[in-house]
Amino acid sequence: MSYDAIKDFKAHFVQESSIKSWNAEQVQKAEGMVYLKKGGKMFWDYQSPTPQQIISDGRQLWFYEPEDKQVMVTTVGEGLQSQVSADLLNGKALLIGCPKLDDGQAYLEKLTAMLRLNEIKSLTVAHMEVPCCSGLIQIAKRAIVDSGKEVALTTVRIGIQGDVK
Repeated sequence: MSYDAIKDFKAHFVQESSIKSWNAEQVQKAEGMVYLKKGGKMFWDYQSPTPQQIISDGRQLWFYEPEDKQVMVTTVGEGLQSQVSADLLNGKALLIGCPKLDDGQAYLEKLTAMLRLNEIKSLTVAHMEVPCCSGLIQIAKRAIVDSGKEVALTTVRIGIQGDVK
């Protein structure tokens, strides 16, 4: 099934976060269900360790904590901490990779197949300004060539302070 044919999906998720302090590291684990629909609509239903929901209609985000009977509402841009994140992600598919630590060949093969099997007209590579992240651009360029498709490539470099360069 192509990405264009998918209108929505749901999945069980497990999220692990490392919290480091000056003398210790703690791993927090959360899990639940996520429901996504094109157009920026999403519903994250955290079931453990503490129930909470994050809901978006593509414009606003609602953070609901049933235990506190409290809801916080914000715009998608503010909720994602930056308009850059909102602009890059809203209504788009997302792939995440690290060419330094992961298997770049596997990324190339997967992205090539995605481009070849779908009607993708443009690809945006957002990367940090550190040298190793520019490898994502090379992978994207090669995947476009190998796919045999005409795909417009845009690159966005994110500075170490979070600014767009």
